[in-house]
Amino acid sequence: MVALAAAGAALEPTAPRLTIAARLGQEASPLVQGRFQSFRDQPLTGRAALSDLAPELAFDLEGQGQVWTSVRLKSAPVQPDLTAWTSGGFNLARDFAVVAPEPGRPDSFRRGQVVRASITLVVPEARYNVVLEDHVPAGFEPVNFNLADADQTLLGLVEDPEETGSGRRFWYDHQEIWPDRVAVYANYLPPGVYTFNYLARAATPGRYLTPGPRAEEMYAPENAGRGAGQVIVVEP
Repeated sequence: MVALAAAGAALEPTAPRLTIAARLGQEASPLVQGRFQSFRDQPLTGRAALSDLAPELAFDLEGQGQVWTSVRLKSAPVQPDLTAWTSGGFNLARDFAVVAPEPGRPDSFRRGQVVRASITLVVPEARYNVVLEDHVPAGFEPVNFNLADADQTLLGLVEDPEETGSGRRFWYDHQEIWPDRVAVYANYLPPGVYTFNYLARAATPGRYLTPGPRAEEMYAPENAGRGAGQVIVVEP
């Protein structure tokens, strides 16, 4: 801290008396402008759309002092990559099916319906400290039976009644449910096929893109895989 204070005093021995305007191009209107009269003045921040970017960032300066700038670019793809991938560690698939108030089509959801997400995890060889995480579609709300106001009558819908009950559904050691995602953790998984189900309620009408479930060894993240993503539509 002493060295930083000494460097600051050497770089700027006197307080600034500076008026500044920053422009995206010489002829553009100011992106941000203001005055600096103290080392304690807050930074100036401006935002611009990608379509307004120019080849240069120009400054209009009056007075004395130094200007320090930081430029950040944030973007997102028009169509996110929802394809499945694997590094050889895991293979995953996920299906959605309406289970309440009555069974429905697997690709059509209405507000208020309860949907079961079923994730199949294929483990080709023994893995340790595995996490399986699934981001719940934005129009859905996960059902957390640990909450006092959860509808416990839905608990019997978590598992498919046609399953054999071989015990593989209890392969994980810990489960966590957040408003936007569900995760399970296993200390050790021998080679095999595992299934994990959870319930979510269709809450908000709209069209949503949801990435596929992801699994990895927490202490060997190079062993990972992701299932295919999907487009989810919730009708009013």
